[in-house]
Amino acid sequence: MITGNHIATLVGNGIDEYTTWVFDFTSDTDYGAFSATDTLTSAWLTLTLTPKTGLITTDSMRINGLPVITDIIQSLAVGVTTTIEFELLTYYTSDQIMGEFASSVLGEIGMFYQDDAILSFASLDLTTAPVPEPATMLLFGLGILGLAGVSRKNI
Repeated sequence: MITGNHIATLVGNGIDEYTTWVFDFTSDTDYGAFSATDTLTSAWLTLTLTPKTGLITTDSMRINGLPVITDIIQSLAVGVTTTIEFELLTYYTSDQIMGEFASSVLGEIGMFYQDDAILSFASLDLTTAPVPEPATMLLFGLGILGLAGVSRKNI
């Protein structure tokens, strides 16, 4: 959804606007195996933006409820459509992102962009670390104990 801010004279022209959207992961085939308690190893965001004025130096974006990100978007060339990709874990912790994933509507992450660019594409790829099965963890623990026993025998 595109809305004007308090000084916007025209909505949809990429000048003085707020753009909000939601990444909905519930239809993803891997959603059932994904848990809000998982630890993210990657949160790769891709945006296609067309800055419309030289005032892009005031633009920012964020995951709803989290701090703003400015540095990667404020240097884009005016009038040039550019696709940028960056790792959200550079700006947020796994717990922060997963907290938003679990809040309000489970499986959704709300986003916000302001102010002087047209946002024409956005994607977010979340990757979690595989969690070992309890039996695997038990075997791993027994292996560590076995190694400790071997090292004691060699002393």
